[in-house]
Amino acid sequence: MSLISSTPQRGDSATLELPAFNGKPRAWSIEDRVLVRRVKASTQFLRLPPGICYDANWYSQLRPYFDELRTEDYEGGWVYTISAVEFDDHRELLNRGYGQQFLVQLEHWQREQRNGHQPSLLSAAEKPSPVRPGERLGR
Repeated sequence: MSLISSTPQRGDSATLELPAFNGKPRAWSIEDRVLVRRVKASTQFLRLPPGICYDANWYSQLRPYFDELRTEDYEGGWVYTISAVEFDDHRELLNRGYGQQFLVQLEHWQREQRNGHQPSLLSAAEKPSPVRPGERLGR
């Protein structure tokens, strides 16, 4: 089933309204060819490897309509951005029990404080240390 029936046009500045999922409004929108998603990072970001996931089916259907992704963490106030080309180059396919998802590790995203101008890539100090074989992750 297709999410959007019209043909995308380069330069479109309209906001695309996405259909509800199971009766709930989507946390995604497309504004001026930017796919915008609002999340709570503590529960929706992948911890190991640290990254941001997008539903593979939705992403694939919406891909012709955007050139950039912006993930807004409403909990911590951070905004993560990446070009769609970079996302496509670095994405990994995984299934963590919620269907097929595309993961892009945080090291590939630009990060800035909401309402601020502090662009940065995650520093080495912000990256978690690797998990040793047999070690369990704590919550």
